[in-house]
Amino acid sequence: METPVLRVENLVVEFERRLTRKGFSLRSGTERLRAVNGVSLEIGRGKTLGIVGESGCGKSTLSRAIMRLQAIDAGRIFYGDTEVSAYPAKMPRDLRRKVQMVFQNPYASLNPRQTIYNILSEPLEIHFPQMNAARRRERVAELLELVGLSPDFSARFPHEFSGGQRQRIAIARALATEAELIVCDEPVSALDVSVQAQIISLLKKIREQLGVAYLFIAHDLAVVGDIADEVLVMHRGEIVERGCPDTVYSQPQHAYTRNLLAAVPAI
Repeated sequence: METPVLRVENLVVEFERRLTRKGFSLRSGTERLRAVNGVSLEIGRGKTLGIVGESGCGKSTLSRAIMRLQAIDAGRIFYGDTEVSAYPAKMPRDLRRKVQMVFQNPYASLNPRQTIYNILSEPLEIHFPQMNAARRRERVAELLELVGLSPDFSARFPHEFSGGQRQRIAIARALATEAELIVCDEPVSALDVSVQAQIISLLKKIREQLGVAYLFIAHDLAVVGDIADEVLVMHRGEIVERGCPDTVYSQPQHAYTRNLLAAVPAI
């Protein structure tokens, strides 16, 4: 069997929280809050795994732990055959190149002081030091065209673009390192519905062309169902249901999944 691009085994992430009473913090009282509780998952190469759940269920904490942006308390994380959870927070450069992230707010995740060219060329300079300046310019133009933007945009700054265009730039930056997996943490929730559809279509097109895999996190059931090969339903830090979107949505087994589906507004 082919090795999954990502495998997570029994992942646990906890936070310490100070106990309070009637609005006052207690001097000697803390508790451990388990945000991710024994989550296991895997993603095959070129596949999309969707994680859906309400705000506060642990989705973003899980994604940050997978990216090693959040310390873990137990469990293991593998990129291919390599256990990255055995490394300290700063992983080797070749491993960091393989997994990239697209964040919810594209404006906050793009440096407002840098041009689009600098934003896209910086990963090339870091991960492909042998690439000369002329080839970097060509590669930046290729990345912009890949996400449906004109190469002429490279001299502009992030504030000169719409939200959808900025998210396309963020996707281009994630693709610059030739990543095998892109973690998408609520990548369309801040966008208009019509723009959401365009970004989802773009992500599917890129997956077909490049064979990249996605971990796609969202609270919108319809969005996840449109792009995912498999859906995990997350509740209070745990995976309570998993399966292909058609099965999960048409024959939900867990009460929480049924509640999520019932909460979708009818049009």
